[in-house]
Amino acid sequence: MSGRLKQLLFALCTLFVLIVLPIAPVVSASSQTVPVTVIYGVIPALCVGFKGVAQRLDDISQLGADAIWLSPVNETSAGDFGYAITDHYRVKKALGSTNDLKSLISEAHRRHLKVIFDVALNHLSEEHIFYQDVLKNGSKSEYWDYFQHDKSGQVIYYFDWRNLKNLNFENSSVRSYLIDALKHWVQDFDVDGFRMDAAWAIKERYPQFWPVCLNELRTVKPGLFFLAEASALDPYYVRSGFNAAYDWTEKPGEWAWEEAFSQIFSQRPKKSSDSKPAAVLLKSAIEQNANNASQFRFINNNDTGARFSAKYGQPTTRAAATLLNQLFGSKKVRCPAAPPLCQACSKGFAYWLFPVNTCKFTAAPLGCQDLCPAG
Repeated sequence: MSGRLKQLLFALCTLFVLIVLPIAPVVSASSQTVPVTVIYGVIPALCVGFKGVAQRLDDISQLGADAIWLSPVNETSAGDFGYAITDHYRVKKALGSTNDLKSLISEAHRRHLKVIFDVALNHLSEEHIFYQDVLKNGSKSEYWDYFQHDKSGQVIYYFDWRNLKNLNFENSSVRSYLIDALKHWVQDFDVDGFRMDAAWAIKERYPQFWPVCLNELRTVKPGLFFLAEASALDPYYVRSGFNAAYDWTEKPGEWAWEEAFSQIFSQRPKKSSDSKPAAVLLKSAIEQNANNASQFRFINNNDTGARFSAKYGQPTTRAAATLLNQLFGSKKVRCPAAPPLCQACSKGFAYWLFPVNTCKFTAAPLGCQDLCPAG
């Protein structure tokens, strides 16, 4: 099948879904229109650190953003992006000082921009002093029970994350350590929320944690925003206090729309379910959570690898983005920073988040290079 024919096929699938699937209303149950919210994602390391981000706040604000989402800023193992944390209370020296970060947050607030941190609580880096003490002293270490062990006494990790050691959430000292660390950033730095990495993993091992954690944080600062890296199909997350969770299937990390796209563009080996028309697969993926206000929809995120437009082309990206922005729930588009930011952060990427009950477009997503022919 030619590329042009594939593009046309997906466009027809999109049209079918838009016609057949009822579109969510723009007005909420309380009859109050929910304004569009735009969250601009920043990787400080690619913007010359905290000072570099602060210098671009006016530009971000002019794009219509209401918040900035900082990729992980905690101290980590050398060369790690941000999830192999070695100290939950320190920032990466390469990004700047704590005063630089405080100044960035203060300047963001002065421009009515909220600040959201991306943080990992599920595990610690193997270089963390707690784990290093376990390596040195074994079961006699005061931190031995901070980690999850298998029957042979080995510390457990997920997937191939050999350097990321699972914490033992049944240990009250672990829970207190993590909650206190988050309180530190709220109380001392005045952050406005967190994206909780691997939230699904903590729920899997100790589901009691999240309700207590989020409630305690909101007693410090009401109105904090919490995003779970987990499937919104599971009502647990909203019940536990999260504002939103990901547009995944029930399998962690699996995008709900992936099967429909892979069938059209042959990105994966065919399965028996591929005999269904792509439009039916796409419609089914959307309908399974069509009216969930906590749905965090996306066509790209930091775990999806190659950009959507690179995989499927600009016409398909436009069609997918159009469909995305007609659906109930939050939406996220990942792309290189749009002008005028691309001059300073050409390798950074932006997120536009459109929360509940809105089908309205703003200038920001149309400036996104994922949606422009020039790319």
